[in-house]
Amino acid sequence: MSIRERVLRVDSRRALAGVAAALLLYAAVGFLVVPRIVLSKLPPALAAKLHRPVTLKGAKANPFTLSVTLEGLRVGEKEGTGAFVAVERLTANAQLSSIFHRGAVLSEVVLEGPSISIARTGPKTLSISDLIEEFSKVDPESKPARFSVANIRVERGAILFDDRPARTKHAVTELKVGVPFVSNLPVDQDVFTEPFLGAKVNGSPFELKGKTKPFSGTRETTLDIDLAGIDLPFYLAYVPAEWATRLTSGRLDTKLVLSFRQETGKDPAVILSGRGVLRQVRLTEAGTKVIAGLERFEAVVASADLLRRDVRLTSLTVEGPEAWVHRDRGGGSRPEKLFGRRRPPPPLPERRTSRDGGSSRRDFGDRRPDSLP
Repeated sequence: MSIRERVLRVDSRRALAGVAAALLLYAAVGFLVVPRIVLSKLPPALAAKLHRPVTLKGAKANPFTLSVTLEGLRVGEKEGTGAFVAVERLTANAQLSSIFHRGAVLSEVVLEGPSISIARTGPKTLSISDLIEEFSKVDPESKPARFSVANIRVERGAILFDDRPARTKHAVTELKVGVPFVSNLPVDQDVFTEPFLGAKVNGSPFELKGKTKPFSGTRETTLDIDLAGIDLPFYLAYVPAEWATRLTSGRLDTKLVLSFRQETGKDPAVILSGRGVLRQVRLTEAGTKVIAGLERFEAVVASADLLRRDVRLTSLTVEGPEAWVHRDRGGGSRPEKLFGRRRPPPPLPERRTSRDGGSSRRDFGDRRPDSLP
């Protein structure tokens, strides 16, 4: 064997040894170091963001599949010892394309055994009112997050609502959710999850099941949302906002289709289409006097891209609109109290036409309308 061949063989062995050492180091960091970092850094970061105690029992990472699994995630209540959020297991699979798209690209997210507990502590307050107020603030200079998440599934979920003022409880159990994808990035991912929503609401089963168009070039899956006679005041009573208490009557009917489309060469899209109808709507001031209402309002949506906020309407129909104005002794009105009193514009002179075809003006100055002749 020549000296050159010996040198090449030694170099090859060194290269292989270097590659093996790099793989071992990569595996050690992924399997051993990353879970320790997650366990030590994630709970305090979430606690600082949510203003609630956060604990995490375990974490696993697979550097070769780029997956992370969290076990025993628990977010406590702000006041008390109960749990606000608890998750048995959360698994997320990332993609290397996240680097090229400069955003989070996840091929699968699975939530197992999640539960959320919310309490209504007062007429207009919830146990999470502070979070709603904080997260509803919008920074005008912030840029929207870049993400593409596919195959989202929720298994064995639960939502518990404790209405303390009314001394009643509501429970959504056996919650199962399937979402094919949610994305604002031009990423083509393998989607194997069909849209689905199923649960037991206070013991009564509820289910919305999607379907796939197998021969469609868009690889479209759809979910029909057909609702009838939803009592809006009943559900809005739990919304901690003053406007929600104004609605004392109203029914909602929908015949909508939610479509998830992945057409070759185009960005993924989540499109809502169909029609929605509001019936027998009544708005009151402080729950007493009616100030507005309508018999029927129908909106026919041609397409509404939920991710890009692009809405196209086919028609809007209003039937039987009514409005009542109740003036009080101070000259104010109920709409002024609801929407804020605006400064009245300067009075305009009144133009009157004389019998001979000419015109004359009469300026009433700043007198109130009720003092006009």
